[in-house]
Amino acid sequence: MTCVRCNKTEKITQKLGRCQRCMNQLTVLSILSWGIWWLFFKEDPRTINAITLMMAACAFSGLLSIHLVMKFVILPLRKRNTK
Repeated sequence: MTCVRCNKTEKITQKLGRCQRCMNQLTVLSILSWGIWWLFFKEDPRTINAITLMMAACAFSGLLSIHLVMKFVILPLRKRNTK
């Protein structure tokens, strides 16, 4: 994702949970991919298209969940411990 904050650092731990734009993009991609899979591929989930879309949706959702855990759990705990 092309974002000024994400392009500045190279460590993945410095990127997670800090960029609202990236989290918004992942939310939209996750909702769209799961919705498309549900509408078009739930009847026959063993086709290559259904499997590919499901893998992409899982990747989007997984990365979004890591972002959310960092934003709402890890980063607030770090701030509280440094005060």
